[in-house]
Amino acid sequence: MGRHRNDDLFVNKDMNDNDIYSLAVKRIMAKRKFLVHLAVYVAVNLMLWTMYIIDGNEHAWPMWVTFGWGIAIISHGIELFTTANSSSISKEIEHIKTEYDMLNK
Repeated sequence: MGRHRNDDLFVNKDMNDNDIYSLAVKRIMAKRKFLVHLAVYVAVNLMLWTMYIIDGNEHAWPMWVTFGWGIAIISHGIELFTTANSSSISKEIEHIKTEYDMLNK
């Protein structure tokens, strides 16, 4: 079984302060990438649905893009926000330290 692409967003027992900071930065960057992905999804879908309305086509062809890509967006969001659930680097660091302390009890 292959390594999951977000495996490096989890806490492990061998982390030091630099590792914790790096993990917090990675989680924040992952959230930003998701927001860019979401913005592109919205922009492209607005453009496609506008083209559909202007064209007057009877078949709602943009729905396939909206639904297919929407499933990808939802899975991306679920994967990200179940992995990282704080909103800033300092909050991430505190969250990671708590996880780390729990693992080392």
